Amino acid sequence: MRIAAQMPAVAKYDVKVRKAMCRVIGYGMFEKGRVIVRQGHPAQYFYFVLSGQLEIGKQVDDDYNILGTLSPGESFGELASSTTSTARPPSPQRYSTERERTDTELLYIHKDDFTSVLRQQELLDLKDKEDFIASIPLFSDLPARTIRHLAAVCQTKELQANMLVFAEGDNNWFVHIIRKGDCRIVKYVPFAELDLDPKGARKVVVPYPLRDGFVPPFNYRVVPHFLRVANVSSGAHFGEVAAIAAMGSSQLGLALNFPGETRDLLTARFSLISNSRVRYLSISWVEFIRICTVQMAAQAGEKYLQDHARLLNIAALQEAFIARRHWNANKQAAVQQVLADGARRKRQ
Repeated sequence: MRIAAQMPAVAKYDVKVRKAMCRVIGYGMFEKGRVIVRQGHPAQYFYFVLSGQLEIGKQVDDDYNILGTLSPGESFGELASSTTSTARPPSPQRYSTERERTDTELLYIHKDDFTSVLRQQELLDLKDKEDFIASIPLFSDLPARTIRHLAAVCQTKELQANMLVFAEGDNNWFVHIIRKGDCRIVKYVPFAELDLDPKGARKVVVPYPLRDGFVPPFNYRVVPHFLRVANVSSGAHFGEVAAIAAMGSSQLGLALNFPGETRDLLTARFSLISNSRVRYLSISWVEFIRICTVQMAAQAGEKYLQDHARLLNIAALQEAFIARRHWNANKQAAVQQVLADGARRKRQ
């Protein structure tokens, strides 16, 4: 498995594919002078050099030119496995001859075995996606053929930690479903920083916009903060309400039961950022609207309003943020006081 993972044509696939590849990889030991592949012959295998050296040569008219050598860790013949189509195009021809310069050990895979493993893995991945989508309450009542269609048309994407899935205010045209890993919901929240004296030596942070009728005694400035309001993990989904508002029928729009203007639903209300390595599915709005039912729209609208009240209430976020600032400031002052009292007692 470790050696196979070093083969360029294998290493780019995930662990499950590499394990399956190991079952079809062959091993061969070849004596010095043996021709492994000959220029002009059909390309059927690709090879990985375990030990020894091979000579690469090319015949041009009557001249045989040595192009270089291959050493342990290097590979050749990847072109033979470059097609994964179920059709069988003619095998490409070898453009050079590989001959053993020393006794050599090789690993090799036939292109038919290679493509067969990939086809099997694609079918397994499709079934996994079907099961996953069917487990999500929003989609659970859809017919099996519809779930199968969604699994086939959705895109699988991966991100490393601390990368943006989508940003607040975006129109991203997709419904996203977290499959593995977890993310944080981050919300832009404005505050006002007020000066408490003419020189601005003392300041205080208050919610913005300022209360009606309140006139700051000195200068103030608007200070944005990006607050983490929640963590979400596998099964969390986003964007379905925007899809319905943008492309859904009037019947689906009514089922949302949204009290405001539907145009307010078109953009993302927060940013979604990966906490760890994340794999997620993306379904285009067009495909989502094709399968969306009135019951799904009603469920999506209810979830939207609950999330807005629980997570995205700006006044509540501002109040909680300022309370945390006061708590941290008081805690820091108390610690400094304790340290100062201890230092004073030592001096006495």
